[in-house]
Amino acid sequence: MILTWALSGCLASLLLAGGAERWSVARARRRIPVRIHVNGTRGKSTVTRLIHAALREAGIPAMARTTGTAARLLLPDGREETWPRRGRPNIREQLRLLRLAEKHGVRALVSECMAIHPALQWTAEREMMQSTIGVLTNVRADHGEIMGRTLEETARCLANTIPQQAVLVHGEKRFESLWGQAAARLGTRVVAVCRTGSPKHNPCEKNPEQDPESRSANPHALPRWLQECRAIALAVARELDIDCVTALRGMDRYRPDPGAAACGRWNLGGGSVPLIDARAANDPESLEQLLEDFDVGSRTGSGSRILIYNHRTDRPERLRAFLRSEIIAPGRGLHFLISGDFPCWTLRREAGKALQTDSCPFLSRSALLRGLASLPFLPEAVILCGNSHGLDPREIAGADFSPAG
Repeated sequence: MILTWALSGCLASLLLAGGAERWSVARARRRIPVRIHVNGTRGKSTVTRLIHAALREAGIPAMARTTGTAARLLLPDGREETWPRRGRPNIREQLRLLRLAEKHGVRALVSECMAIHPALQWTAEREMMQSTIGVLTNVRADHGEIMGRTLEETARCLANTIPQQAVLVHGEKRFESLWGQAAARLGTRVVAVCRTGSPKHNPCEKNPEQDPESRSANPHALPRWLQECRAIALAVARELDIDCVTALRGMDRYRPDPGAAACGRWNLGGGSVPLIDARAANDPESLEQLLEDFDVGSRTGSGSRILIYNHRTDRPERLRAFLRSEIIAPGRGLHFLISGDFPCWTLRREAGKALQTDSCPFLSRSALLRGLASLPFLPEAVILCGNSHGLDPREIAGADFSPAG
């Protein structure tokens, strides 16, 4: 009997605690009228930062949280702090973020989606954020073991964060119909942003004198990925009645994410070569775009560009995507090397077959550093890609990197 009472008491305590948490989170949501949930394959952290910068410039008290290379909390006064974690990342962090935003008295909260599994993405949106504006940046091949092995499967997975009876802003024309149908079922209005920056889809089209393309003396100086992120952020700003001049003024001063693409110089024995940190480019399509932005994407013949893929054992599909892509095809002038975690036997075999070699081109961290230091030729560029964690470009060159764009 005593055991039964004890169990009943524990159960009652858990129910009361759960009810109290739901009530406190619901109160926090009511007190934050603008809640923006940013999801997608690439560019989430940058879009989150750009939207936060536009909100601050417009005088709207806003907080944001990114979960990219390093989780960051962006405060209403412009300061930035490391997001504290106890243990492994967990989507329950969204609940803590909501309560923290309420404590700071903000009117707007911008949160980068941290969930990968479809069910967790749905929970993060429907049970936690319940956003007033949902953002989907793009669809690329990534997390194939969880989100789907085709782009359409990935797009359907990302659709789990489309908000209900709200607004969806997205920058992916290829799945405009799929997301549009999903949004219609939820009573959500869709704002599609053209990825090419076409004036037809420019968020400033109703006010030509504020068109960002005419505002800058050299708009093409911005890398394409950053132009796409800014276009999405501008569309969100317009939904919040922030004029483009104000939004762009804030975006011009935004602080890039620690994982943003960057380029430095590596002083090698025979001269100085570009060292491109594209570790956040986790898929071939994103890497191709970055190489074009850095003007190293179309060269052939010399064979002196070195592409170093930083492997993680828990991300095998990323490596497979690169091995199946055209980026490492013969004639592209790229030496493809793998470092980081040692690939499993299956991946080593796939790598050897894809590169038409007898063995996997894997180098341990120490072997990689020794090999790069003793190269018999001067490369046109050294490019890092694959995964952010586990390989610091400063280990290779000690270069002083500056964010792209």
